[in-house]
Amino acid sequence: MIKVYVKPDELWDYFQKHKKRFESAMDNVAEVLDDETESPLVRIYLTEENGYPSMTIEQVHGEDEEEVLVKECAISAKDCVAVYQKLLKQLEEYAEEIKSETTSDVDETDIELVAEREAELREALAVFLNTLMGLDECDEIIYSDEELSEILDNIEMMMCQDFGYVAYRPQIIECNGQKKLVEFPYEECDPYGDED
Repeated sequence: MIKVYVKPDELWDYFQKHKKRFESAMDNVAEVLDDETESPLVRIYLTEENGYPSMTIEQVHGEDEEEVLVKECAISAKDCVAVYQKLLKQLEEYAEEIKSETTSDVDETDIELVAEREAELREALAVFLNTLMGLDECDEIIYSDEELSEILDNIEMMMCQDFGYVAYRPQIIECNGQKKLVEFPYEECDPYGDED
């Protein structure tokens, strides 16, 4: 959510009123807060530079750490309003971006479920491959996780498309900007759907 503490048409007067203090300090005049925790994510600060209003957009990385994303100065009341309105628009864009990045139906339990199942499937596949190649199933696993995951992808697709079997393989996917857990990625698969 966006909180605006000083309105654009009040900013010049606010700066003039506190100009002396702004020589060594800055004020948070608007910010984006996390919807759940209400902790600050991005802020607009006002301070003084060479006698004029200076504004920055800063991303909050922790209590004592912030990164300057944008810096603008204004030299008149009209300019001050225009610059501030431009920065507020950018703040809105940051808020939307942050919201789309954090929108998720996935929690820690889902992530653990996916990781555990992937490890289980890779281990079973490695034993199966050893057996196929005439090795002892307990022999050293020589396949990388990437190779095993790729082979699993192909087997899962083939099982569904050629035989109609759907594997239980939880995955976290992104759909319409939201992350969600899908337990059977090929659930909608119809092996005979293309035939007339």
